[in-house]
Amino acid sequence: MTSSQDRPRGGRGQFVRSLSTAERDAEAARLRSLGWSYPRIAAELGWKTRADAHNAVKRVLKETVREAGD
Repeated sequence: MTSSQDRPRGGRGQFVRSLSTAERDAEAARLRSLGWSYPRIAAELGWKTRADAHNAVKRVLKETVREAGD
């Protein structure tokens, strides 16, 4: 896993999601839709905490809503 120092940043300094991050987030959302718990998703995808899995699912949902509204 890369550290936050190694992640690319956009023009305003915020982190830019890579394709692999987006794919992992999508997998987290898929597993959650199957009824998996956040701790189980975190363990499956190699995250340290359930909050990492929860945040990944929230990112997917936010992007889905944004794209539908465009």
